[in-house]
Amino acid sequence: MKDNRYNAVRTLIKAREIKKFTDIFEIIPVTIVSQDAGIHKNTLYRKVKLPNLLTMDEVLSLARAFEIEVPDIIPVIVQSISENQDKRKGIVKDMKRMNGRG
Repeated sequence: MKDNRYNAVRTLIKAREIKKFTDIFEIIPVTIVSQDAGIHKNTLYRKVKLPNLLTMDEVLSLARAFEIEVPDIIPVIVQSISENQDKRKGIVKDMKRMNGRG
């Protein structure tokens, strides 16, 4: 029997209430999703932090686990990738400034 938290995640993704990939795992643990999606838990933990590393096969597996269409989960992943890139750009700028290069 599938965990009831999947229903909550599915509903929130479709309603565009979940904005970031990490928001999913505040509702349902990575370990449960990893088992149901067939993705090793350490791999999924890493890709929750760095969603740009997700493969298309993993995205498909996640969509199947949440019982949603791939186009529904893509914006959540893209938003997280974008935020991670913005953070990294800020860190690089800060490091350059600290080293007198910016």
